[in-house]
Amino acid sequence: MKITKEAAIAALWTRGELSWKLRPEQRALKVELERPEKQLVVGNISRRWGKTYTLAVYSLEQALRSKTKIRFGCAFATDLEEFVVPAFAQLLEDAPDHLRPTYIRSRKTYTFANGSEIKLVGLDKNPNGLRGNAIGIIVVDEAGYVSNLKHVYESVIVPATAKQARIKVVFISTPPESPDHHFSSVLIPKAQTKENAYYLCLTIDDISDLLPAERKRLLDEVGGEFCSTAQREFFCRLLVDETRSICPQFSDRHIASVTVDHVKWGLFGDAGGVRDKTAILEVGWDHSTQRVLFRDELIFNSGTPTAKIAQAIKFKFPGRTLVLDASGQTLVDLSSLGLAALPPQKDDFSAGLLLLASAFHNDQVSIDPRCQLLIQTLANGLLNRQRSDYERSDALGHCDSVAAAIYGLRGVDRLTDLKPKPRSEDVFTRQVDPPHIKGLKGLSYAR
Repeated sequence: MKITKEAAIAALWTRGELSWKLRPEQRALKVELERPEKQLVVGNISRRWGKTYTLAVYSLEQALRSKTKIRFGCAFATDLEEFVVPAFAQLLEDAPDHLRPTYIRSRKTYTFANGSEIKLVGLDKNPNGLRGNAIGIIVVDEAGYVSNLKHVYESVIVPATAKQARIKVVFISTPPESPDHHFSSVLIPKAQTKENAYYLCLTIDDISDLLPAERKRLLDEVGGEFCSTAQREFFCRLLVDETRSICPQFSDRHIASVTVDHVKWGLFGDAGGVRDKTAILEVGWDHSTQRVLFRDELIFNSGTPTAKIAQAIKFKFPGRTLVLDASGQTLVDLSSLGLAALPPQKDDFSAGLLLLASAFHNDQVSIDPRCQLLIQTLANGLLNRQRSDYERSDALGHCDSVAAAIYGLRGVDRLTDLKPKPRSEDVFTRQVDPPHIKGLKGLSYAR
């Protein structure tokens, strides 16, 4: 029995079978997405692999096979019209009319004759758009670039899974520009360790139809195979974007236990107010090593009352002087609570970054492991794309601990050394009592 190509395509659409539109490696990913025992799937996948297209195929198949509600999210609302809708349009070109869904642009929703729907959501504009009743599948494309992913996951997606044993949640992305992002720091480890989850990593070398010359061109365009951009974007390594790193000069060699006891310690901080974290660092100058020492830290979440901050500082660092970047009213409030605080010496933003880079480049800094947020921020913190401010993140806040560190580098007391000085009569003199001057009780002279 012979069948025309058109009839075969129509039959496959009727069965909800679209794997024939995918490359072998894309079909392999779709198989993993379809495993019923895996509720969470996280994919760490290279650029140019066809992530959006594969997710669109999977979503269409599930919508055609049975009535279901699907939420398809992406990082930016602009991506919907530029990438997601064109991917669906390309796939639907050969769909039979009776199976072709209707796209309602005002709702950004595809509706199917069997009652299924696929709603598209730009998470920058509509972070709560993944909500809904009886949702069967939640897909987040380029999850590593969703700036509010922690909120979306914990406040929207997790509640949607309640009493939904068969719900599927899928996060697919190229690695974000910082390993601190919720995709890298939480979702990937969760997918690697949870029994009902699955993790896979697919690099540029898993693109079966990529010619060697094109592979070389892509890598050369971003600086070569071994540059950080290529390693992150095409080989899926969880690395900081060096062009946006706050302090590329920082490394593990700057982390060491601070045990000296002859240093005059001061406190330097950055107040985050209702939006960001408040970071307080204990900073001192070691005359023997000519290094700025960061010995300890206190970190408060946004919105922490001033009274609670003052109480914690006085308890942990009694008698310390405090230099704090805060509003005038906050400084007054701290003073009324028995904690005198002075404003820091400030310079322009780029000068502070240069001071930070110089200190670490010249190995003039030691950080105790107790300063966890400072270490994490130096390792993973980012500048915005204009390099005019710090990039905010759920874990690092507004990089407040680095701002406090810069104030510490500028303002630490480099003059006072509390190391006891030896007394001359104990170390440098001796007693002399010759017979011809017995009348003298003692005579000493310097060596």
